[in-house]
Amino acid sequence: MAAGVDLIDCSAGGLVAGAEYAPGPGYQVPGAAEVRASGVAVGAVGQITGAAQAEEIIASGYADAVLIGRAMLRDPYWARHAAYELGVPLPSYPRYDRATRVDGAVPR
Repeated sequence: MAAGVDLIDCSAGGLVAGAEYAPGPGYQVPGAAEVRASGVAVGAVGQITGAAQAEEIIASGYADAVLIGRAMLRDPYWARHAAYELGVPLPSYPRYDRATRVDGAVPR
């Protein structure tokens, strides 16, 4: 964009006194979809914790990116686990290979 903005992180923040919202899985995705309708690339947030959930948000066109926060704090290997769950082949990294089971599954 001319203003130099590549992507907007669409988060309500939840820090404004009196703001009403109902937290739940993907609860901020509709807001991201509204902003995206204006032609601006957006990142969706808001209790996005699973690979299938994240993939559905992107595939449905609600957002251009999914921003994972707390789920990655709980599981620093979230992206690798998501790739495995979605059947996406990953390159082999020796340090990470020791974290996979003999059958190739990524442990939870």
